[in-house]
Amino acid sequence: MIYRLADGISVKATLEGGVLLSSRPLRMLRLNQSLLALARRLEEDWLAPQTPAESRVLETLAKRGFVQRRRPPLHPGAEQLPTVSVVIPVKDRADELRKLPDVPS
Repeated sequence: MIYRLADGISVKATLEGGVLLSSRPLRMLRLNQSLLALARRLEEDWLAPQTPAESRVLETLAKRGFVQRRRPPLHPGAEQLPTVSVVIPVKDRADELRKLPDVPS
């Protein structure tokens, strides 16, 4: 998974670290210095976790609605490729369906 800050979430620095702030609904989450650094990286672009601990923290933030997640593209440029479905109409001809070649997905 890759992560970034959810829409409407901002990062504010404080003396003790920082906060994640959501205006709608109004929510605030305190951050220590290391989490503030992680949140700053999330502001820039999509982020892949570098350690299992980062992955757990990002999953927790995603469940609470502070970050959004998505699967990384399988290959470069995949985000611009259209989604395609192939429909093979078969009724009462299962033997013919088995003859079709395997196509990698």
